[in-house]
Amino acid sequence: LAPRELVPVLSYILLRGKCSHCSARIPACIPIVELSMGLLFAFLFFHYGPGVKLLAYIFYLSLFTLIFVIDLDQKIIPNILLELLLRPISNSNSDNNLDQKIIPNIPLYQSLPVSFQHAVNQLVFPIINILNIIINIVISSLLDPSLLVSFLLSTFLLDIGWSSSLIGGGVAFSFLLIPHLIYRGGMGEGDVKLAGIMGLALGFPNVLAALLLAIISGGIFATILLLLRIRGRKSAIPFGPFLSFSAFVSLIWAPELIKFYLSI
Repeated sequence: LAPRELVPVLSYILLRGKCSHCSARIPACIPIVELSMGLLFAFLFFHYGPGVKLLAYIFYLSLFTLIFVIDLDQKIIPNILLELLLRPISNSNSDNNLDQKIIPNIPLYQSLPVSFQHAVNQLVFPIINILNIIINIVISSLLDPSLLVSFLLSTFLLDIGWSSSLIGGGVAFSFLLIPHLIYRGGMGEGDVKLAGIMGLALGFPNVLAALLLAIISGGIFATILLLLRIRGRKSAIPFGPFLSFSAFVSLIWAPELIKFYLSI
């Protein structure tokens, strides 16, 4: 790309919203995001002033904005490192050969009545599946560098405290992991990992303010869509944007939010 194509907002105006090479239309959300990021960067600079803390806030703003836009547009929270290094364990097992992979051909077991074997399978497989999902999410989360960066930034730059950061990460991670396991297809795996990042970044109890704000804002937005009949009751609405929005707001105003909640 030429230098004149790399200037935020201005390039979109000069190019009239089209690519200079193929004339393909550039999505209107791009200049909106660029303008919003510029205004938020300016707000952070004037709010906190120059310093190392500003770098941490800029990192979180960039991360949460990226997740907000991608999840809103594609309904997915990407994990590039996970895509390269690890595939979900559940995808390697199919329903047709699950019996043979989990329970080997043990003569004593095979000699038992088929009805008994079926009963054991019905009991064991759900437990194995849940453990499989938990292990997969935990491993993929540990491979995500965002969690380590969030912990280091919050501990050494934002003075959150390593214990508060770890407790916040564990609480938020577990809070969304439970509905992910109970309601398959509802809360996504990316939402669970994002909650862990939020907890590490905000610490405990500030992350509780963010989670509550995400639930409230998501509920209000979903209600509006239902009333306007834009979405149905069974339509999927990405939760990542509300988590990202709430995380950034709580990063700055968590104490005020907690006081407001307690005063209600």
